[in-house]
Amino acid sequence: MQRSGAPDAQRRRACASLGAALVVAALAGCAPTPPPPAPAGIAVSVQQNRLDIARGKMTVVVHNGGASAVTLTSLVYADARWASVLEWTGALPVPAGRARSVTADLMSPACATSPTDVAGTAHLVFQTDRGAASDDYGVDDPFGFVARAAQQGCFASRFAATAAVDLVDVAVVTGAGAAVAELTVRIVNHGAAPVRLDTVKSTTLLQPAAGGWLWEPAQVVAAGESVTVRLEAAPARCDLHAIAEDKVGTRFEAAVSVLSDPIDRGSLTLVASDPQRARLYDFVATTCGFAP
Repeated sequence: MQRSGAPDAQRRRACASLGAALVVAALAGCAPTPPPPAPAGIAVSVQQNRLDIARGKMTVVVHNGGASAVTLTSLVYADARWASVLEWTGALPVPAGRARSVTADLMSPACATSPTDVAGTAHLVFQTDRGAASDDYGVDDPFGFVARAAQQGCFASRFAATAAVDLVDVAVVTGAGAAVAELTVRIVNHGAAPVRLDTVKSTTLLQPAAGGWLWEPAQVVAAGESVTVRLEAAPARCDLHAIAEDKVGTRFEAAVSVLSDPIDRGSLTLVASDPQRARLYDFVATTCGFAP
């Protein structure tokens, strides 16, 4: 009996071993394949160039310092100094040794939070020759753009609660025997504290007709009052590129103060409207002698 049952037992053990091996093989086949590693040599930065400034945009730049081309398919950029997160999806080829940019609307600053110097982060997803890969990256800000934009944006919001400063007119007039562009700036104080228009900076296109690089009106406007200031301007340069390549020459940085305790100082940008910009370009062209 023992001899006749031995082959059956051996067969059962063999079948059990085979079944276990098949289960292990099946489980191994079901294990997820690990994703490919993120591409090497990737870096991320943020900036706002001259064209971006004029259009109210900002740029996130993806640098590929690796040896292989990749395609950026998703970008999520966050920074505690912005009130929102930038999210982008698409298909942007980034060749090896090159950089490509994602341009978006300038985000609003997070004025309710405490200022922070912590850099932003970006989560990137790439399509590579080995499949989809992703990673998180610190975002470099080589020109201090984010801190500057957040500071200016938050100051502008505070100042708007007290007063408004606008470039309301541009005209060509004759001053000291020569034609000058007259910039009319209106300060309307609807708050409870006096405000002051301290200075206005020259631009690549226009400067004070009297010389120098600053208009210095130092105009104080009491609470509830409205004051108009006129600034005389002359061309800052006389060549065709001054107009042909101009991006920010009709955007004037004005230093203003709320004369509270303590004094709140900052800067605003006086932006010429399209008709005002056209008049300023015509004035420069005529004054410099290259108008048709």
